[in-house]
Amino acid sequence: MKLTVELSPKDLQRMLRHIQLGQNRTIDMVYWVFSLFSLCMISVVVFVENMSNWSIVAFMFPPILYFGVFPLMLMKQAIALYQEKDVFQRPITYEFKEEGIFTENARGAELILWGRFARVVETAHDFVFYLEKTKAFTIPRRYVPTEQERRQLQSVIVNYYNPNKFFRYA
Repeated sequence: MKLTVELSPKDLQRMLRHIQLGQNRTIDMVYWVFSLFSLCMISVVVFVENMSNWSIVAFMFPPILYFGVFPLMLMKQAIALYQEKDVFQRPITYEFKEEGIFTENARGAELILWGRFARVVETAHDFVFYLEKTKAFTIPRRYVPTEQERRQLQSVIVNYYNPNKFFRYA
């Protein structure tokens, strides 16, 4: 199976999010729940009690960080990465073979053996191939448009790679 991918800054932002915040999904979910809890506490406390402005700001800090600052920082980093490295501005070709994934981009070609991958994750928007916890590359799902092609890619990953390290998050 062969795919040609052109990444956008938005794709790079999702890739960076997978690498930075998605390394441990439990921590990410705890912080997300804590942010929502803080927002709920603000609404309850503001209507029930007369709170000082500093107390409200303290409750607002986690949601502002999680829903505002982190996405903006990732987008800024993704745009800078996209502009600095010409490899992301040109098409990248991935060919899935029995021995590994053959990648070809503006800098050259490389065969990444299946044994080098720490895990493979399928999300709602991407297929993420982790080489390590802090190194990964993504294939956006829009380049695998039909259900048949998606199932074919899943079967290639399961057949050639360790099925116990292939995760699906919808």
